[in-house]
Formats: sequence, structure tokens, C-alpha cells
Amino acid sequence: MVRLTSLLRDPLKLKQAVPPAVQSWWNNVPLGPPDVILGIYEAHKVDPNPNKVDLTVGAYRDENGKPYVLKTILKAEQKIVDKCLDKEYNDIGSEYFREVTYRLAVGKELSDRAHVSVQSISGSGSIKLAAETISRLYKGNKLMFIPNPSWAYHAPMFELSGMNTAFYRYYDDRTHEIDHSGLMTDLMHMPDNAMVLFQMVGHNPTATDPTNEQWREMSKILKNKNVLVFFDMAYQGFASGCVDTDAFAVRHFIEEGHKVVFAQSYSKNMGMYSVRVGATTFMVDKKEEAESLMEVMKHLAMCCYGQPPIHGSQVVEEIFRDEKLHQEWKDELKMMTGRIHKMRHLLKRKLEEIGSSHDWSHVLKQQGMFFYSGLSVEQCESLIRDHSIYVVKNGRMAIPGINEKNVDYVVKCLHEVTK
Repeated sequence: MVRLTSLLRDPLKLKQAVPPAVQSWWNNVPLGPPDVILGIYEAHKVDPNPNKVDLTVGAYRDENGKPYVLKTILKAEQKIVDKCLDKEYNDIGSEYFREVTYRLAVGKELSDRAHVSVQSISGSGSIKLAAETISRLYKGNKLMFIPNPSWAYHAPMFELSGMNTAFYRYYDDRTHEIDHSGLMTDLMHMPDNAMVLFQMVGHNPTATDPTNEQWREMSKILKNKNVLVFFDMAYQGFASGCVDTDAFAVRHFIEEGHKVVFAQSYSKNMGMYSVRVGATTFMVDKKEEAESLMEVMKHLAMCCYGQPPIHGSQVVEEIFRDEKLHQEWKDELKMMTGRIHKMRHLLKRKLEEIGSSHDWSHVLKQQGMFFYSGLSVEQCESLIRDHSIYVVKNGRMAIPGINEKNVDYVVKCLHEVTK
């Protein structure tokens, strides 16, 4: 055996002892999958066309096409400044933050159910922390069923946590509605002890959600299968404008006794996109489970990112502590969703007025931030290339990017590519 100390004294011997492959660790690394939305958005930023419109990014825009910071957020931040709060480590989030965030999801009636909630890094970080926890602890079938289509990062997040993924039918491209028959059939044939992911509301990319009756049917099918139900709650309140209305699905599944895990985010409903504040919650059966699970989640969080940032949770706390501020936040949420709803109606009306023979009824059937247009890849590429209307190539468009100043141009271009 060659002693390390002798190698260190002789650089030539050390070089000869290291295999060539180790000398260049990264030269054969394949390119990672591109972020198609980011690439299109970057192209939009450098486009010199004064009429360009960005409909890619899933973030709210005001009537002037500008990012909108909620007035309630600014007021809460000022309260934090006035209190001269410290910046100590945040551990898993304060007890108050975790409790009000949990109650936002489940409502007052279910607030006393046994659970474990941990502050995490917005929606994506919450999903990833849950995926890591499930992968290490779940004794069932480590197969996560995901809707087809779904957010592009759902499957990779679970796969990178050592789990397998499969898809269930969700959306009917012909009718622009839930594929009711396909969805229910696939749920019926789902194996026992597997896992299923649902987007609670504001489905990305289709903007098409099950009705309450369909949720009840889905719950009934899965009730006897011992399936772990995972809810991605990225858009609570951003579909109907009411956080309680939008929470029907998760509350119903908890009431029906399902094994439920959910990931929350304040990016959309409080507009804190870059602040990265959210939570991961596991519903449990008894206190002993909660204590053990909490320790595991704390350990995994520490290994992944340490501790969550404190600023966003402090903002949330201020909004929930102050009854007046809390109501103002709900009013602003209604204002944002109201403008989106108004733009849906305006878009549909103007497309009809311009003489489009295309069926645009699904503009109003859908809800939330997106419009799943049904345009082909070629039509989307034409919008980008010929008209500087930037959309995701699966036909998804962000409704907040439309306003009264650009709607006529958007309509004209949509009409051109769908003739």
C-alpha cells in the first residue's frame, strides 16, 4: 500500500497515482433538461418589439403589466421594521406560523386533528421536503401517480427522492374538461398502498379543476385502497378568490379519513414569489407518530437547506395576528382574482367580436392563473416568432399578463394563428 504522506511529498507520484478519469470529473456531464418556460421568458426580455407580451410566467401582473406587491405585505413589513425583530435561526418555523398556516388549509373545524407542520421553502421546497420524508419512511408502494398533464417538476422531484412515478388520465383535450371517465377508471385501477398527487385548485397547466362532486367521487374510489393522498396547494384562494372555497378537496379528504400530506405556498395568494415561504404538513393518527415524524422532517430539512428564511413567516404572522390586516389581505386576494376573471371575459368577448370561428368557451370554463388554450406547438411558435406573443409551447398562457392595453393585440394575434 502506498502511504499518502509519501505521495504528498512527491507531486509526480501523486499525479501518477490518480486515475485519469478523476482528473477531469465533469467533462462528460450531459446537459440537464432545459427549463422551457425560463428560456421563452428570457427571449421575451431581449425582444425589441414594442408590442411584445409575456404570457409565460405564472405570476400576477397589475393592469399595467407590472409586478404587484400587495399593500398588506408592505404594511406587514413595516410592522416588522418598527418592532426591530431579530434575525435568529428559524428552526422549523414558529409555532404560531405553523398553526395559522395549517388552519388556512384545513379550516376551523379540522384544526384539532393530529398533524405535523414544518415551515419550508415555498411550494417547490415543501413538495421536495415531503418527497424526501415519504421516500425514507413510507412502507407502502413507492409509486407516485401524477396527473397527465401536470407541472413539469412534479415527477422529477419525486424521482430524485428515489421514488417511481406514473401518470393517470386527467384532462380531455377535445372537450377542454376533466377526462371524467379516464380519471375515475385510472383511480379505480390504482394499486393499494401507492400514492397519488392532486393539485388542489388552479391546476397547472390546464386551469381545470374537478367539481366538488367529482372530488367526492374520487375520495370514495380511493377510500378502501390505503392510498397516500398528496395535495399540492400552490394556488389556494387564487382560483375563486376565497381561501375556504378553494380548500374543499383537502378538507373533504381529511374528513373522510384518508392519509393526507399537503404542501402550501404563499407565493401566489400573498404575492411573495421570491420570499419563498410555505409549509409541509403530514396528517397523522396519534401524538407519538407526530413526535417521531417531526424529528425526521427537521433532520431532512437541515440536510437539504438548513432552516427556512424568517422574513416571509414574520410577514404571514403579522397578517394573521391583525384582524384588520387579515381582512385587507382577503380583499386584495379577491381583487387579484377578480381582475383575472375580468380578463377571461374580455378575452373571450373580443375573440368573438373579431370574428374568430374557433371555440373559445374554455376560456371561461377554466379558472385560476392560466388559460390552457389548446393551441398546437406550431401555433404557439407562430405567436412567438411572428407576433412576439410569448406563450409556453403546450398552449398554456398566463392570464395576468393580459390587460386592457394589450388585449386587442393579443386577440388579433390569436385570431391570426387559429384561422
